Amino acid sequence: MTTYLITHRSEESQLIHREGSAEEAACEIANQLLMFYGPAEKLMAIKSDSPLATFSLIKDDVLCSIDVTKKSIETWRNDISSIRTAMNEFHSAKNRAESILSQA
Repeated sequence: MTTYLITHRSEESQLIHREGSAEEAACEIANQLLMFYGPAEKLMAIKSDSPLATFSLIKDDVLCSIDVTKKSIETWRNDISSIRTAMNEFHSAKNRAESILSQA
């Protein structure tokens, strides 16, 4: 298991997480759990035992920490994402129906 600290990615930062990486998954998970307004690419995952993590903690820049394993990442990508998509589609349909009813 790896623990990541999630922070805002600075506008100047040229660092990007590799596609399919654990860091990218940690940012995707945090983005959903925090209901972060904006894409997951605006977040940065830092291994909790790195010097940058210590610096981020001192600066009070950390939004949350996330523990991930290969299994939790696979579950997120294969199962949870499908459930999230279905929920979003349901909410959109519900909002459309409410709008139609309020106009009737």
